[in-house]
Amino acid sequence: MADTMKMWQYAKVKGNIEDAIHMVTGPIPAASSLTKDQILVRVLTVALNPVDCKLPESYVGSQHIRQPAIPGFDLCGRVVAAHASVTTFKENQLVFGGFSRAPQNGTLAEYAVISASECAALPDDVDPEHAAAAATAGTTALQSLLPDIVKPRASIFINGGSGGVGSWGLQFAKAMGARVVTSCSGSAVDMCRELGADEVFDYRQSDIIAELKSPDC
Repeated sequence: MADTMKMWQYAKVKGNIEDAIHMVTGPIPAASSLTKDQILVRVLTVALNPVDCKLPESYVGSQHIRQPAIPGFDLCGRVVAAHASVTTFKENQLVFGGFSRAPQNGTLAEYAVISASECAALPDDVDPEHAAAAATAGTTALQSLLPDIVKPRASIFINGGSGGVGSWGLQFAKAMGARVVTSCSGSAVDMCRELGADEVFDYRQSDIIAELKSPDC
């Protein structure tokens, strides 16, 4: 394994992160530096979410994330090394997951150090490109679908069923037995139906509030 890696890094964001982020070369984290529950992952795919830009651009991000920093919460990759305390994964195993808190050294790099407890083993039939998108958007959607509210045969409206969180929410709600109504642009109507939506409204062509109030909805 090489000693260095490429990574996207930013510092002192003033305005848009695009003006502050650069591709740089730096050392690959050493296996000997891993602490309890940590694994070193060779990153194969990542997912970008609004928080990856909005947090570095915010006052909170500038105060609470030590800089220079590597952005990125979500990843899918292969385990290169693990701390002795980690028993859930083995070397060369494919995993996916994401940081639960804003990292200083995130996933937009060739290698990343992340907690094993924030990752899961990649099933054999799941594409790494798809798995990388699960952590932030998927958990956000799942946490909003409380079992006490989304009961079997309940009707639920998901605003923006073609978006990152919405597309996960649509599938989760269907798996929970709900009847799902969603909105999206005309170009995404078929996709939402393929994901399982029972009723899809093009928000550019329909009065969504009126449609939802309709006895037929």
